[in-house]
Amino acid sequence: MLKLKYIVTLSLIISSVFIFFPYLSYGQEDLDIAIGKLSEKITQHMADKDKIKIAIIPFPNLEQKMTRLGNYIAEELTTNLFLSGRYKIVERSLLNQVLDELKLSQTGVVNPSSAKELGNMTGVDALVTGTVADIGTYVAVNCRLIETESGEVFAAAKAKIIKDNNIAKLLEINKLNVEAEMKVEENFSLRIKVIVDGASIKTTPDIEGQTLNREGLGTILNVQEKKGSWYKIQLESDEGIVTGYIHEMLVEELEIKAQYLDSIEDSLKTSDEITVLEKTVEKEPNNPSALYDLGMEYLKNNNYDQAAEALKKSIELKPEYGLAHYSLGITYLNLKDNFSAREVWEKLTKIDPDLAKKLYGYIK
Repeated sequence: MLKLKYIVTLSLIISSVFIFFPYLSYGQEDLDIAIGKLSEKITQHMADKDKIKIAIIPFPNLEQKMTRLGNYIAEELTTNLFLSGRYKIVERSLLNQVLDELKLSQTGVVNPSSAKELGNMTGVDALVTGTVADIGTYVAVNCRLIETESGEVFAAAKAKIIKDNNIAKLLEINKLNVEAEMKVEENFSLRIKVIVDGASIKTTPDIEGQTLNREGLGTILNVQEKKGSWYKIQLESDEGIVTGYIHEMLVEELEIKAQYLDSIEDSLKTSDEITVLEKTVEKEPNNPSALYDLGMEYLKNNNYDQAAEALKKSIELKPEYGLAHYSLGITYLNLKDNFSAREVWEKLTKIDPDLAKKLYGYIK
């Protein structure tokens, strides 16, 4: 018997009822209350589907742009559904990689074709995603449940979120990102800086690929394009210009564009993502997935000590958490603590040999 797969699509025009067609509308509600009710309805509707595997995709707006509000809703749903104890949640890093490969990381828009591919590539039984719409006095959200094997919608819900100052702020920040994206398209000049001494440049975008060169800490590299988790770059050699690849965990993006960044740099580098995750961890301090996501956000922002603390707490709660061990090892390398990185690697060899092999590739 074929296994039924679902995609739950939640669009922000909020009414917090999860039902079959037609939609039922309710009054405006506080953001957390609305998300909580949506989580409950999702759980109720899939009451006979215990331990199915699901993934939650951030919600884009009606212009198919990713929003910080949409990210927050996705994170909260992830936490709520995880805490129900009834579902297996796809790791955020794996989901992001798949979304990037399917070119959905910027829009989050799922169609029948991409729904099937997401199901096949992640092995999920359900996906949760949605859209957000600023209606003026409130934010609107729509929800749809889609069978991945057919790509057909078979259930839906909607809700309205009260647009308070916090919600308005999240939407305003998103507008800055949209402006930045427009400027990036007009004047793209991405550069990266090496943040791990002796970072390896590979001949192919593969951790096991042949090492072309090693770059020192602080080296600035120009990027041609990004492929998944790898940056494609060009290097000068005795034989002329050669193409190489460096993994995203070994570098940080130094410049998104040539002339526009200075005017909005402070706004684009705000810590809203971290604030959202810190709020989640504050509410659910024993959630290893939330701690892992917070640690990864710290790591991306070069807050290595805080990253290490969050990742260690995640591992304490979930000792077999392979990705948390791997990321902690990378964090120690950034702190130039090779001894601790090797200790993590030794533990990881017993948990996830494949990840341990990748980590060792950065240590040696």
